[in-house]
Amino acid sequence: MMSTALVDRGGIQMRILDPPGDGTLALHDGADGGPWLNGPVEQFHDFPGIPVISRRKERDRRPGFYISADRTEWFTRVLARTASAGLLAFAGDRRTAGSLLTPRQQARLGAEQDSGPGHVAFDTAVELAGIPLIGTDHVFRLESQRMEVFSGIPQALHEVLRGEPDLHARHDILPILRELWHDREPDIRADWGGVIYMDTNGAVMGLRKMDSGRVSLD
Repeated sequence: MMSTALVDRGGIQMRILDPPGDGTLALHDGADGGPWLNGPVEQFHDFPGIPVISRRKERDRRPGFYISADRTEWFTRVLARTASAGLLAFAGDRRTAGSLLTPRQQARLGAEQDSGPGHVAFDTAVELAGIPLIGTDHVFRLESQRMEVFSGIPQALHEVLRGEPDLHARHDILPILRELWHDREPDIRADWGGVIYMDTNGAVMGLRKMDSGRVSLD
């Protein structure tokens, strides 16, 4: 991680954090006392800063981002829940996404009833090569050609996140879904009839000409 800041007397200060490891978030099931992803997330109101001891042995804070040891489990849950909420918002399900966020995050997400140019509706489904997908769709015109866009997630992924979200189950099922997608990708593309892709988090986006696929959106 690297950040830069302007110093008071001119110039630029650079901060580099290079901890050991590959940056992968370690997950536990909670049985061994490790972080429990399915727990609630409290919204704290802390002032940012890195605690340091000055040359005079006095406690001080430097500008920067710092998570104390007693907040690591909380931060793990925040990261996991925010990532899942982003996935749901991408698919158009802002109601379920909001249930995973803190009140401050919910305000930034906006209400499900909000309308405007960026409004999406979670009301579309399609099954490609035997894999049910749910999400939202848009239609636009590219020169003289009408185009159709679908953005969503596998229904199996949505089922573990709605209601009482199980974030551990999301991490368990995601590799299975990605392997299934990889194995069936030629048939998926043939059913869709255009460009379609699943990313590492399970988000699916497809683009095609209107009425060009073997399977239509519901």
